[in-house]
Amino acid sequence: MRLAIVVTGALSASFIPYWANWLSLTRSDVIPHYLISSAAEKFVSAGAVRAISNARVDIDDWNVHDDALHVELGDWMDAMLAYPCSFDYFAKTATGIVDRPSLLAKACSNVPLVLAPGLPPGAVEGPVYRRHLEALRKRDDITVVPPTPARSTSSRRSAYSAAPLGDCLVALNESHVA
Repeated sequence: MRLAIVVTGALSASFIPYWANWLSLTRSDVIPHYLISSAAEKFVSAGAVRAISNARVDIDDWNVHDDALHVELGDWMDAMLAYPCSFDYFAKTATGIVDRPSLLAKACSNVPLVLAPGLPPGAVEGPVYRRHLEALRKRDDITVVPPTPARSTSSRRSAYSAAPLGDCLVALNESHVA
């Protein structure tokens, strides 16, 4: 499976090198292409992910691409995973905003998308998240993997982290990805 993995600006993006290594060691059937958002670069570098994964890594930002990365992705990928999926990316997916290559690639394709939200304190209980979750659940091409309870590193309040990557791959398989 050719899998576009979008790494967004949630703090758990700092664990992507671990998950990239895990993926390369356990799933030879998955060919990843990592797209790292500008916000995620605060937590992880493209160079680290490239070195550990030996996969293609691009920055998910129009300002660094002169080519049609969204078209290339749409033609290449069998599935897409936003891991971790920030609240910003979650909301943009739910409302159809396509302000970065990965969002436009998904909007112009029929491939399944799995979102693994990593959310700040209060988000899951709030009306904005619930409204977007409801909208996304109506789409048959998108699966939201429930986030894992965690503790906010900045406030020590209850928060939510992205589910383990293995759970997200199970969700992709359940969405009938070959």
